[in-house]
Amino acid sequence: MHPRQELKQLTDLLLSDESHWGERRESLQEMHRLFVDLNHFNAYEPAVKVDEEWLPNGCAISPRGAAMCLFEITRTRLFVKGIVSAIHQLLKEQKTRPLQILDAGCGPYALLSLLAAQYFSADEVQFHLLDIHETNIDASKILIEALDMTDQFGSCIIADACTYQWPPALPLHLIITETMLNGLRKEPQVSITLNLSRQLAAGGLLIPEHVAVDLVRINNSIKNKIMQTAIDTGYYGELDFSDCEKKLSSIVTLTKETTVADITRKPLETIMLPADHKPDFHCLQFHTTITVFDKLVMHHSDSSLTLPLHFSQPNKNPMDAGRTVAFHYNTSTNPGIEFEFVN
Repeated sequence: MHPRQELKQLTDLLLSDESHWGERRESLQEMHRLFVDLNHFNAYEPAVKVDEEWLPNGCAISPRGAAMCLFEITRTRLFVKGIVSAIHQLLKEQKTRPLQILDAGCGPYALLSLLAAQYFSADEVQFHLLDIHETNIDASKILIEALDMTDQFGSCIIADACTYQWPPALPLHLIITETMLNGLRKEPQVSITLNLSRQLAAGGLLIPEHVAVDLVRINNSIKNKIMQTAIDTGYYGELDFSDCEKKLSSIVTLTKETTVADITRKPLETIMLPADHKPDFHCLQFHTTITVFDKLVMHHSDSSLTLPLHFSQPNKNPMDAGRTVAFHYNTSTNPGIEFEFVN
């Protein structure tokens, strides 16, 4: 079987709503095996470059770290499904052909673009790859050539996506950038979005289209009871923690419409902890929700991108009722949400 046919079968299985978790995991493992055979970049072994690179607006993870993202089942699946859906919408709304798509932070497998490209022709879409690491661009080019998909890929650019300027003569229809961690910390998702989204053509789309970080209070007493019930019954399915979670405020929202002024406003939000707040068993967490596209949403704990981020715990940085906290977002070298006490 030609490698391209094998990859298509594996991608179909990953995206299928009929497949189960184990099949999806196996499909990603087989994809990795195929990629290693074709471009010799193995996520499990030391890569040419394994160090993170700190840029003016955040940390660019190493090629090896980027390669490991492949194994995040929910992340990979929902992002590819979202890209495919977004392209279908653009094909209906835009007259220009082919659509021009920029994958900012493509990694050594150009994974998200590569999988989505299989569902479209070169006449419909052209993917362009952008990455700060030359290793990633070189490995992606080898893979694309080995899969006979060069006709669907245009330029391969080594640059910082936080400052890169798209050629103004060419309309940019879709931006893909998954350069983030939970809580929008450390990595440059915010700065990349602020830079590139200004360069979209009219009606252009951004993937992910909406990222929200909320401050949520957790009642540990209720949560512990839910967990104990799961232990007693042996059921660890989709546990419902809604009764022990209370959203206190939205802290950061990131979309293609977000401006530098929106993000750098001080404070973004100011919160007074409610009178019933009890620091001995209440936790405060940042919960990240990612709307990849339309109804494709990753809620907290669905992937490493949305794991809850502790802000205050009974045994670490406890906060009393009535304390007022002001939040702002730092877009410098080590980006993330920061705070200060107002009283």
